[in-house]
Amino acid sequence: MAGIYYLSDEDVRWIRGELAKHRQEGSYMARKWSVSHYNRDAEALAPFRFPPSVVIRDITLRTINHAHGPGMTRAEKVRVAVELEDAGITQMELAMTWHPDIEAFIKDLRQAGVRAELGVGGGSEKADVERFADSGLDLMDIQNPALNEITAFYLEGARRAAWKGGSWREGFLQRSVDDQIEHVCELVHYAKEKGLKSRPNVNMLSYASPEYLEKYCRAVSQAGADYIAIFDGSGGMGPEAWRYVVSQVKRATSPACKIVIHAHNPFGLAVASSLAAVQAGADIVEASVDGLGPSTMQADLAEVVAALEILYGVKTGVRLDRMVRIARLVRDFTRFGVAWCKPVTGDYSFSWAGDGNLVEMAVDPLVHAPVVAEVFGGKKVEYVGRDSGNLVVSERLKASGVQIERDLIPRVVAKIKSEIDLRKRLLSDEEIREVALEVARGT
Repeated sequence: MAGIYYLSDEDVRWIRGELAKHRQEGSYMARKWSVSHYNRDAEALAPFRFPPSVVIRDITLRTINHAHGPGMTRAEKVRVAVELEDAGITQMELAMTWHPDIEAFIKDLRQAGVRAELGVGGGSEKADVERFADSGLDLMDIQNPALNEITAFYLEGARRAAWKGGSWREGFLQRSVDDQIEHVCELVHYAKEKGLKSRPNVNMLSYASPEYLEKYCRAVSQAGADYIAIFDGSGGMGPEAWRYVVSQVKRATSPACKIVIHAHNPFGLAVASSLAAVQAGADIVEASVDGLGPSTMQADLAEVVAALEILYGVKTGVRLDRMVRIARLVRDFTRFGVAWCKPVTGDYSFSWAGDGNLVEMAVDPLVHAPVVAEVFGGKKVEYVGRDSGNLVVSERLKASGVQIERDLIPRVVAKIKSEIDLRKRLLSDEEIREVALEVARGT
């Protein structure tokens, strides 16, 4: 074994041996990832533990309709759905509410070979059950705000009635919690008669009292609901609140009724909240590619899957190596930009440009980075940045075939950094080569 830069063979053996002493199976996978063993330590996680597996429900096809900027054509959505299913996604939501194109969209999806469970939100009356069942959908989300007083905002049927000149209150405003629960249970029964799975939800979760949650969730579970979805529509719940609420819902429902969670991201905590919910017993996590959605968006699909699989050892059935591919496809279709350093799927997510980073990567690529980009189907980007030094620049020049005196390298480094500041961007390999040749010529 040859030495690495300024490290001798003995130095390299010693460092690698010491690293090995601190790595444990599961949290370390050779050439793939190395994360803290505390993530899977029962004492560290107490009193909650992660389950062996969880389902990821993709909502990209729904949330793209509400994101800021251009959407996707139906053909593009079909392509994304095919890619998602190939990656292991088994449940998808197509839209927040019913619209006239749903039936054609479903037909296109099935013709393209998509067999995932397909659902649409916004159901609030028996006519919705009939419409959804006739369309070929598998699942109807039964819309239900936690507060009866905000029914006017969130029930599609109420808005339709008002638009036609009727009263939104008639048939939609339940006069008591018991009336509201009875109405939802009737829809659950009717959906089952029509061959539809049902998913009653509790929207605006921040406003739901523990007593309401217990009563509502127990009743719809006993009515035969396949799922209960809890939505933090206002985005006002942190991870600890999610953990508490899911544990309460878990106690009120039967194991046959799966708990679905949907976290918004106004504080950058949608992924953390989703993980906390899984710890407490959530069965299904809703997420979208790049977290796309309205306002501050949703939990990011790749980040949720990566955290569950790698940090906590929770199986999702989703292929990690498809995450970059799918994210880039959606970005191509929507033209939405993301930060270059975006976790998991960003172009420079697992790239470092310092001299120390160059050495540690050569000794062991998992010292400073918890995972290599290739796990997600990406590639580590090599670049020269403002934190780069003599080692990084000299290696970059060698790779470009440039021979330059060692004593000139510090001057090349200084000029590259000056050019980065001037141009407000990184330099290409050709531009770095030109800088080095200019320094060599003394110009």
